Amino acid sequence: MNKKIIFILIILLISFNTIPVHSSDNENLVHISISDIENIYGFALIIKYDGKNISFDNDSVILNSDILDKDHFIARNKINHDTNTITLAITLLGQDTSFNSNIDIGHIPFEDIKEQDIKLDVDKSVILDIDGNPLKHSLSNIKFHFNKSHNTVNKNKRKHNNKIQSVDKEGIKDPLLYNDVENYWAKPYILDLSSLGIVHGFNDSGFHPDEYVTRSQVGKMLAIILDGNIIGKGESVFIDRASIPSWAYNHITYINRLGIMKGFLDNSFRPKSAVSKGEMAVIIDRVLEFKDIPVDNSGDIFYNDEKNFPHWCRDSISNVSCMDIMGGCADGCFRYRDHITRGECCEILVNLLDVL
Repeated sequence: MNKKIIFILIILLISFNTIPVHSSDNENLVHISISDIENIYGFALIIKYDGKNISFDNDSVILNSDILDKDHFIARNKINHDTNTITLAITLLGQDTSFNSNIDIGHIPFEDIKEQDIKLDVDKSVILDIDGNPLKHSLSNIKFHFNKSHNTVNKNKRKHNNKIQSVDKEGIKDPLLYNDVENYWAKPYILDLSSLGIVHGFNDSGFHPDEYVTRSQVGKMLAIILDGNIIGKGESVFIDRASIPSWAYNHITYINRLGIMKGFLDNSFRPKSAVSKGEMAVIIDRVLEFKDIPVDNSGDIFYNDEKNFPHWCRDSISNVSCMDIMGGCADGCFRYRDHITRGECCEILVNLLDVL
């Protein structure tokens, strides 16, 4: 998996339909921007607000020209009025030029209920360069500005026909990202994880969903899920560390340090090896333990081949099955020896995210 391929951020699934219409020049507006960070290729923000003190009129952020004037980008954003959360993820595509150091992202009309208490808080932020590497930043780089007027962008502006704008609440439609998933059964899972920056494609614009997922790929995916800012997580202890791809090196080091993915008896990691269903069950079970997720074993789940489960994965298979993260095949067997494809891995990780 080449880290230079098109990647898409990040954090939560967000919807982007059309650019909302502004009402008038004298309404209350909050402006969102990122400042003093060079070479930004993509970012994701989760912003919290107190619904008792402020009320937003829109269901999404109105994007400004710093975003709209880019030739190739994808944006998904949503204001959740039930959870009082603004989630916004934007990434450029292909070789489009990175953003400047200061990005005027967009703005949102609002009604202040208790003016003295109005504030927005950044709950989580991830900012990446074109290679998918996290850019070091602080919350002071993300700014909110409140005022009474702003010249907004016309919702019908479509300067470039090749921008990706077609997104609905179910996810990305025709994202032009992968050329081999359009009619694939795992497409929703693949696109969900792509939008979160957890999975990436290849240089041929394909996702290769039927290829077996490798240990290095799984290590990177899980590291991103558990910590979106993997920077300099230490030196790998594995004897084959020289064969670990550079795009996954820090992620594997980190995930190993957490005890979620371990090496073999010869102290090798074997980054190119495929991952079996039994191995994946153990790995996911360790994630649940690390995150202190209680496992509900109240329901009995039986597999036709469970008598063949080895001791090292038996309990884990039961745990991930009870949590509806992994399941069996049509014949009622789990088949712990079978290797997992990239498409199957996406389904598993989406199920994992549902319980984290």
